[in-house]
Amino acid sequence: MTAQAQGPVASVAMSQHLKAVASGLAHVQKAVKATKSLGKCMAPRRTAEAGALWLPGTDVEYYYDDGAWSKEAENAYTYDASGNTLTQVQTAYGEYTKLENTYNSKGQVVEQHMYTSTDGQNYTEVVKRSQQYDDRTGVVTMYDGYSYDSDENTWTRSGGANKTDIVRNADGNITSCTYYTIGDDGESWDQAYQLTYTYAAGSNAPTKCVYTTGDETVTYSDMVWTKCNGQLTTDLSTAWVSGDNVLASAHMADVADDGTYEYDLTAEADDNGDFRYFVKLPGYDYMMLVIYKKTTDANGSFKTGQSTYVNTNGGAVTYDDQYLASEDQYTVCSYDAQGNLTLQEAYETEEGDSEASLIEGYKYEYKYDGPHGEMTECVESDYDGSSAYVPYVKTEYANFVNVSTAGVQGVTDVAKGQTEYYNLQGMKMGAASQKGLYIMKQNGKAVKVLK
Repeated sequence: MTAQAQGPVASVAMSQHLKAVASGLAHVQKAVKATKSLGKCMAPRRTAEAGALWLPGTDVEYYYDDGAWSKEAENAYTYDASGNTLTQVQTAYGEYTKLENTYNSKGQVVEQHMYTSTDGQNYTEVVKRSQQYDDRTGVVTMYDGYSYDSDENTWTRSGGANKTDIVRNADGNITSCTYYTIGDDGESWDQAYQLTYTYAAGSNAPTKCVYTTGDETVTYSDMVWTKCNGQLTTDLSTAWVSGDNVLASAHMADVADDGTYEYDLTAEADDNGDFRYFVKLPGYDYMMLVIYKKTTDANGSFKTGQSTYVNTNGGAVTYDDQYLASEDQYTVCSYDAQGNLTLQEAYETEEGDSEASLIEGYKYEYKYDGPHGEMTECVESDYDGSSAYVPYVKTEYANFVNVSTAGVQGVTDVAKGQTEYYNLQGMKMGAASQKGLYIMKQNGKAVKVLK
């Protein structure tokens, strides 16, 4: 069936239906949450000294329990001259875990090896991973990993292994992008989704995109671009409204088990990373869904989310506050002058409520008392789900070193900046305490890690 409404009098029902666009555009929300600026990172601070790149030599992690801080782990790192972590050694409860990274010429991790030890001297390798990248886009085209079973003395392939096949035409434009996950047998590959792009002769801008996964097919047709470089590897996402790629308009048809839903899309973006997607049902101009990101201060703080706009008089709706019917969901992120995240809060409007409620939140407090203004302490507090923020983890940094001049040779037991973990949907995790595949962010770089 094709989605329809019975005119302006059905505005409530239409609003509920239009909100369903959010599920059809779930990948948009994932991409919004996973934007680079969303994650807190301890970016290397350059001082007045030319070429200086100061990073902490050690850090200690504490967790808050029963009104007091309890030491959980000590970390030590070595770096290369670019500030990339070469090794990390973590000591916790008398056990040692060492992670070794190998990078390519672009600073991308190509190999990771994890070892464990009981004495800090004799290590056993327990996890090994490798990554390959598309040279033009930087997209990970192969992620593979194995875990060691000491009882069986065997290596088992990780369930998080995946690969992406990218095909280009004679003009160098991407015509298909197919994503696979490893099968249950640990050998075969299962197709998760495929994207295909169609171009007019001699153009870098696709006129059509088809996203296929399982029983759902989403087709974007009549595509018009403000600019495009022909190197797209996603469907509707922030990648379509940033950098060299800015969509102007398209028609979207979502064919799923419960029917066919059609939408008209328009978009706009600026050079600061702000954007707006406007989503309407064809023939019903009095209502629209707006998916957006808006920078709120000079530090890079922003608000991102989706809202429903309705003209209750039945006339054409515009992007105007007088037509704002509901802030369906949004996230606010605030940063300090050093570029570190100080607040991240997610809000949702439940059915029947007039205002959005806080559902998840994190606060960060910092001290910048290092000899060159480096961060010496970070305290994270998490929203308790009712009314208060509760201290969760504290990290103290010390023994700072200028890795750009000292390099690996000048660093002993060097620690890295604050480590953060995200699930594969881009949501920040308090800690990667459960086994599984995570995105680990450190010093502005993100890599997949297997716990």
